[in-house]
Amino acid sequence: MKAVLRALHSPDANDLRNWRPPDEKTWEIFVQAFLGPSDGPGEESFDFTVSSAAPLSAEAEAAGHAWTGSRLILGGWNYADVERAVIDLCQECEGPDWSAVAAQLARYMDWEFTNYRDA
Repeated sequence: MKAVLRALHSPDANDLRNWRPPDEKTWEIFVQAFLGPSDGPGEESFDFTVSSAAPLSAEAEAAGHAWTGSRLILGGWNYADVERAVIDLCQECEGPDWSAVAAQLARYMDWEFTNYRDA
């Protein structure tokens, strides 16, 4: 089983596909990828930040270090590049069930169920 991209969304942009950064050199935007199993319905949210390298560099300078965790770095904003990066990641992550695939995806994006515990 693999994951498939169902949709990309950002609460920070009304229309992510046509969003443009206010500054072409230093920008970042929060993105949610809705991914689901390739063999059936359903989707779950995987969150990440897309940015130019400048915000990460500024963070490293200010704090002396920077985590890259769930951040996708692009040379310039392009919706198609974000979409392609997520689709490529989905193709690389494969497992016997959705939980195994989602755990692999969670290495790159914040999965909505990462720290979920059944009550």
